[in-house]
Amino acid sequence: MAADAALLASAGMRPGRMVRIAVGALVATVLFGVTFSSVSPGELVVYVDAAGLMALAVNRGSAAERLAVTAGDLLRLAAVRPSHS
Repeated sequence: MAADAALLASAGMRPGRMVRIAVGALVATVLFGVTFSSVSPGELVVYVDAAGLMALAVNRGSAAERLAVTAGDLLRLAAVRPSHS
């Protein structure tokens, strides 16, 4: 199932917030950015692409290689709730 912008927003995921991504045994916390350039080169980022769907990328790299995923692999996403200190 593809995640669109409305689904992500309803789950509390929006630009500027952190998102937890799990694929297999790997868990990563990444920024929900506006584009892949929202993060430094080599960093993972989640953003909504031109088609209005969630994209996972590495700035100047390959998220598929970094996460060892292929088409059809299941990615689990969850909003990281801001801590209130």
